[in-house]
Amino acid sequence: MVKKFLIVILLLASLLEGYAQGQFRKPLKSQGRSSNFALSKYAIGLKGGCPWSVMPSYDLQSVTYDGYFGYAAGLVIERYFGSLSIALEGLFSKKGTEMYYDSPYQVNLNTTGSFHRDFALAFHTITARIPVAYYFKGTFKDDMLIPFLFLGAQVDYPLEKTTESTTTTTYGSNTMVETNTVNLSPNASGLVGLGLLTKIPMGGTALLFKFDIAANYGLIDLAAQKFTLKNDNDCIRLHDIEANASIILPIKKRLRDACYSFRRDKR
Repeated sequence: MVKKFLIVILLLASLLEGYAQGQFRKPLKSQGRSSNFALSKYAIGLKGGCPWSVMPSYDLQSVTYDGYFGYAAGLVIERYFGSLSIALEGLFSKKGTEMYYDSPYQVNLNTTGSFHRDFALAFHTITARIPVAYYFKGTFKDDMLIPFLFLGAQVDYPLEKTTESTTTTTYGSNTMVETNTVNLSPNASGLVGLGLLTKIPMGGTALLFKFDIAANYGLIDLAAQKFTLKNDNDCIRLHDIEANASIILPIKKRLRDACYSFRRDKR
């Protein structure tokens, strides 16, 4: 599944490169201080990032959450309305959680040992999100660097119905590894973030680069999945903090010269 998705992304990247080369050869109006920094109402691009996800269990005490560093990659379509924009993003992501706790235990009457338990879970999802962004145009000269803020809604749909979690228990010189089946279900979250956009002029158009950081707050209680360190019915949510980079290509209408119109009139 992962290999197939990466092949699709590479093919799309090649198509976008060819499209960009065709666009860059077209004579378009000058960049200057255009009110539309993208020089187009629509844009399409590739996005990749690194989410750090965690699933806190609010009923557990004295637990340390290391979180899980995953990855995300996919496509972005953006529509501009002056300083505002709305986008549709489809991403292939890997998320999860890691946490542990330590607890003392009595080895014998005079000796105390340390009981250590790790819990790890990882899974793949298709992530769909609709962010709305506001660009602070005019902050820097000629809008070569534009800060922006965004917020939106996100849905994570697991590619597998079940996966396995791993619990590793260490006490003294003994180590025990236990695997358990976890039932996965979709998650919805709200996201908010900020970023910077820069553009590279290329013969009448511009290649846009975006970097952003965002936080996602899970809105659904996932306790029914039973992937906590103990079996209970407390509240569990999936949150993540992420850093992303995007390459955006404006989509422009094909321009026709006067000769083209003349030839159509002659027919």
